[in-house]
Amino acid sequence: MVAQHIRYIGSKRKLLPHILDAITKIEVVGGAGVMVFDAFSGSGRVTEYLLDQGRRVWANDMSPIAHLIGQHLVGDLPPASSEDLSYDSTATVAEPRISRYWSGTFYSTDNALRADQFLFGAGPVPSLLRRLTCVYGLDRVDATTGVQRAYLKSPAPSSRFWKDIEFLPLEDRPKQGETTNLDVLRAYEKYPEVLEGCTAYFDPPYNENQYFATYHIYNAITQNFEGFGDPYGVAQKSQVCKDPETKSDFCSKRRAAQAFEDMIKKCPAPRMVISYSEDGFVALEQIVQMIKDSGRKCEVVEVDHKKYNAGKAKSNRVTEYLICGWR
Repeated sequence: MVAQHIRYIGSKRKLLPHILDAITKIEVVGGAGVMVFDAFSGSGRVTEYLLDQGRRVWANDMSPIAHLIGQHLVGDLPPASSEDLSYDSTATVAEPRISRYWSGTFYSTDNALRADQFLFGAGPVPSLLRRLTCVYGLDRVDATTGVQRAYLKSPAPSSRFWKDIEFLPLEDRPKQGETTNLDVLRAYEKYPEVLEGCTAYFDPPYNENQYFATYHIYNAITQNFEGFGDPYGVAQKSQVCKDPETKSDFCSKRRAAQAFEDMIKKCPAPRMVISYSEDGFVALEQIVQMIKDSGRKCEVVEVDHKKYNAGKAKSNRVTEYLICGWR
């Protein structure tokens, strides 16, 4: 599988073998799942890793860009032709967006213009694969700290000229699972019988970072600026970022405990693994008790982990937990 990734808060790249071990262990005692339900698939790291290990995966996420990444990984994107992904570096874009809103802040003038030419050079409605290719390209040349709510006064050392567009592969990908773009509780309501045959993997937000707004540029591109409206703030965020439907209760200190309880107790899947961190809003002991109260046995695996701190020179070490539940 092609290793294309965006920088993402809470990425589990270094925890992947531990996650697979935890899933394998609970399936030994609780029975194997037909699929792994990756309920908060995010950057797609866990989905991709599990697919590479021969597992079928159901990738779900509320975020448009996370859903698009999941579609590409699982093989659930509409086919695109080579003509669809052609690129004319001299194209004149009738309605540029990236250079209009984020040139000079998140991207250099040249890179923002090039992104507009690539995204809209073939027409005003780019294919999903073109949108994803554009996101991956921008992620390699941005001038931010890795999140789109703060930018640097000068280009980051990693920022460079987007000289060559690296297209995502066009070959037909065998479908290796399913994808949905749902709140996790809505997924329970729509597909309870499917979930009963799954092993659920949860990596919900632990803190105040609202992921839709944090990656507002990538979400705007993914949605082809639908509902964008008049952007606000220095970061020029879409009006969609103000929609309560884009906000997660997991990111609220006041509502996080109830969100965890609902996620655990209402889950139809008999087996679950929850990624969590010692610096989350909810105490580990509370989560363990929620699992036990749901009628599941529980075991916690501790992993020493280096925490990503956006914009800071040093990273802190924290304890990550893989909280396993089964019945």
